[in-house]
Amino acid sequence: MVPVSFDHCFGWLHEGQCGPDNSARGVVLMNPFGFEELCARKAYVMLTQSLCARGIPVLRFDWSGTGDSLGGPFDARQVEKWRENAEAAIETLKRHAGVSEVVLVGMRLGGLIAAESATQRQDVTRLVLIAPPSSGKAWLRETSAFARLMASPDTSAESFDGLECAGFRLSKETADAVKQLNWSNLKACPAPLVDIFAAHAPINGDALPQQLQALGAKVSNGIFAGYDSLMCDPTASEVPLGTLEALAARIADKAPVSEIIAEPHAFTPISGYGFSETPARIGETSIMAGIFCNPLERPERSEAVILLNAGAIHHSGWGRMHVDLARRLARHGIASLRLDLPGIGDSASLSDPPVASLYSRKMTGEVTQAIGWLKDRGYRRITLAGACSGAYQAFHAAIEDERVDQLVLLNQLCFVWGKSYSIQFNAWQATKARAMQVQLAGDDNEKSLAAARSLARLLPIARKAAKTSISALMSLQTMAANALARENPIEAAFANLSARGARVLLAYSEGDAGLAELERHLGPEGQNATSLPGVEKFTIENADHMLTSVQAREIYGDRLVTFLDSAEMHNANRVLPHRMTTLIGVA
Repeated sequence: MVPVSFDHCFGWLHEGQCGPDNSARGVVLMNPFGFEELCARKAYVMLTQSLCARGIPVLRFDWSGTGDSLGGPFDARQVEKWRENAEAAIETLKRHAGVSEVVLVGMRLGGLIAAESATQRQDVTRLVLIAPPSSGKAWLRETSAFARLMASPDTSAESFDGLECAGFRLSKETADAVKQLNWSNLKACPAPLVDIFAAHAPINGDALPQQLQALGAKVSNGIFAGYDSLMCDPTASEVPLGTLEALAARIADKAPVSEIIAEPHAFTPISGYGFSETPARIGETSIMAGIFCNPLERPERSEAVILLNAGAIHHSGWGRMHVDLARRLARHGIASLRLDLPGIGDSASLSDPPVASLYSRKMTGEVTQAIGWLKDRGYRRITLAGACSGAYQAFHAAIEDERVDQLVLLNQLCFVWGKSYSIQFNAWQATKARAMQVQLAGDDNEKSLAAARSLARLLPIARKAAKTSISALMSLQTMAANALARENPIEAAFANLSARGARVLLAYSEGDAGLAELERHLGPEGQNATSLPGVEKFTIENADHMLTSVQAREIYGDRLVTFLDSAEMHNANRVLPHRMTTLIGVA
């Protein structure tokens, strides 16, 4: 896995691993957009691994204005830039993997962009479309409907002249350009072979296969088995390994041997206003991947923040929150590392089959390796900032590792993970993909219900169902499960952090489910912690658990910067008490 940068985009180039001969066939993966990309990320990683095991090199990348690439939602000519990105990605793969045949795999909106790009070339031999929309206008309509289902009070109050879904935005200009994307606009055959994988039933009666056949393509139709479970939610998502293996085998079949010598790639940092970003590989076997964001000015601060995401959301964050936050911190002179823990996003898993054990204490040790990575690069002051399960790992890493100077815990749902939590969490994951369909079944308007069912087949989860499930998960725990009758290990942990000079910011959305846990362990409003020196609590009004609204994310960013600016250097005088690992024993 080699980092690549081109056309202001960041990506990973994966080399084929089968035998001494290089394949002349390579694959470029074209991302879906927004929430769909969060859900599909791990599937793309697993498909990449299956292809590489068959000797096929793969390039994954983020579109301009998305993920780790430069730009943002208000950039001009966004769709045109995406077409240019696709062209540059193909050239990058050919040059640095030594391939002459290119296969484009595009999911949802990425499939439309892939097809348009392929019509301009002769080297694209196969096009794979996964759950393609019937048009750009149809995709916008489906995504808008899904956005309304996910809408919460904090997002509905904001006025935005464009499309917003799950915190991801398209400007009106970009949305209008997406509307113009249509299969009927293709004037040439995108590829000799086209595979169309519908989310459910093969779309033989749809106009798309006929349109592609009329252009000269040999079209095959199939079902992308497991699509619903994959796209239900980034955390509850189940990767359809069998489907991906079959697809990889189809793509790799009879691939010729390359006679082209690949050129080495010299990575150019992704640089913008006040920041420069480079990839990071961390751990004894470089198992973890992330992005290190370095400020271009004020390096004398010598402090860095490790950003840990909620659930199985990869390092870019919900609504791209951690990308925006990292670049903002850099402009303030603070470095950051947005990191995928093992089994999440771009990082390899600790288990086979790959599973992201979000609350495993093995993950805590991985966080300490990331701390060491920053310390080795001369950063004296370390802050851990985690959201939800990322906050859980940050909390326990801070307890175990005295090198942590500051701790920011955003909407932490639990402090101690035990069997009862695990049972409820597993039940939540298992039922997530059906939650939306159950909710929609109560709609009395037949026309509305038909449209909603169609949408549910593509995007079967709504935020309302998610919030209800998480709240239920937390409320089913009992006071007895916390084992606080004789000793309160959480209260002791906060006392220990305070005594050694570490500063803690507890940040919660108004009414968040995690507040019940805070009170359960630390008294009303968490006063048993906030009464300690260096421990603060902050409430974000009109915000949901994920900070979906831009306003909520900006408020959180403001408070984080203020918290970091108000810090004093305590390292020289810190008292280092005994470790707390024996007080908080979890599986």
